[in-house]
Amino acid sequence: MNQRRLNYLHSAVPPDYYHRGVNRNIFQLFWHGRRMRVIKSMILNTRGILLDLGSHGGYLTNYMAKQAKASEVIAIDISPEAISFIKKQHPDWRAICADIEGKIDIADRSVDLITSLDVFEHLFKPERVIKEAGRIIKPGGFFLVAVPHETILWKIIWYLWTKFGPGKVWQEVHLQNFKKKSLDKLFSYHGFVKESEAIIHFGMYYITKYKYG
Repeated sequence: MNQRRLNYLHSAVPPDYYHRGVNRNIFQLFWHGRRMRVIKSMILNTRGILLDLGSHGGYLTNYMAKQAKASEVIAIDISPEAISFIKKQHPDWRAICADIEGKIDIADRSVDLITSLDVFEHLFKPERVIKEAGRIIKPGGFFLVAVPHETILWKIIWYLWTKFGPGKVWQEVHLQNFKKKSLDKLFSYHGFVKESEAIIHFGMYYITKYKYG
C-alpha cells in the first residue's frame, strides 16, 4: 500500500456513504447510533471551534457540531468529492481538502475541539497528526478520537462486511491496529492527557477524549 493508492481508495467512497447507510442498513444504524450516544456525552456543550479530521461527507461532523454547540466548524478530508459535497450541504462550514498527515492550514492555538472518528487506523504516520493537533489546539482544548479494536470478533465481522456488505468500499484501507496503551502513549508524548474513555461494541471500539496542556 502506498499513499497514492490509499488516496484513491478513500476518494472512491461515496460522499453520502454514512447518510445512506444509517438510514438504510440496520447494522450501521446500530453501530453508529451506539457510538454517537457515547460521543455526545463526551463533547456535550464543549462550544468553540470544532475541527473534524477525516470528515468525509460531514454526516458525523454535523452531529458532533450540534452536540458540542460549536460556534464554527472546520472539516478536513482527503477526498475532493467529499469536500465538494460538504460545501453544498454546509456552506457555512470551512471545508478543506487536504492530507491530515501533512501541514494543516489552520492557525496556531485556534481550535477548541478536535474530533477524528475511524481515521487513525487509515494513517501511515498517526503521530504526525497528533503533533500537528498540538500546534492547532488551544491549551485546555480537547481531542476526541475513535478507533476500532481488532479483536477476533471484529476481524470476522469486518471480513464479512468488506467482502459481502456495503463495507466493500473499505477494503485494504486499514493500516493500523491500536491498543489502548499504544494510543494513549502517542497522545501523551505530544502533550495530551486522557480525560475519559469508553469501550463499546463488545470490546471492538475505543472512544477516548484527551485534554491538551
